[in-house]
Amino acid sequence: MPPYIVLDASVAGAWIFAEIFSSKAQPVLEAVAARRVVALVPDRFAEEMLRVCQKKTLPPPIGANILPEEAWERYMEVMTLPIVFMPSKELHERAWHLCRHADGLTTHDALYLALAEHWDADLYTLDALLAKAANVTLSCEAFDLRTRDFTV
Repeated sequence: MPPYIVLDASVAGAWIFAEIFSSKAQPVLEAVAARRVVALVPDRFAEEMLRVCQKKTLPPPIGANILPEEAWERYMEVMTLPIVFMPSKELHERAWHLCRHADGLTTHDALYLALAEHWDADLYTLDALLAKAANVTLSCEAFDLRTRDFTV
C-alpha cells in the first residue's frame, strides 16, 4: 500500500495555477496521479479550492484575471484526481485544541494538522505558518515545499 500523505489547498493551487512554487508542487501532483501516495484531505478542501479558483478570476494584484470558465476547469482537474476526502467532523475537537496552541493557526488549517496526526501521515504545504505549527504540535512530519523537495 502506498504511504498516506495530507496536502493542503496551497499545494493544489500551485499545481493548477502558475505560481512561484508551482515547480515544487508538481512532483506531489505526479505522485498523487500515479497513485504512488494516497493523498488525504479534509472534506472542506473542495470549498477551499473553489475559493482559490474564484480569487484567480479577480484582477491583479489580488487575482490573475483568469476567465471563470478556465478557473472552473482547473478546479475540476483537482477534484478528479485520486484524492481521498475525509470527514472533518471527527477532527473538529482536535483541530480546536491545535489552533488554540499555535499562534495564528486557523481552525481550517488545524483540520489538516488533525488529519495528518490521525492518520500518522506526513503533511505537505506551501504555507509557512502551517508547517511551523505542525512541527511544533504534531508527532508526524510537515514539509514546507518552499524549502524542501518532495520525495516518496
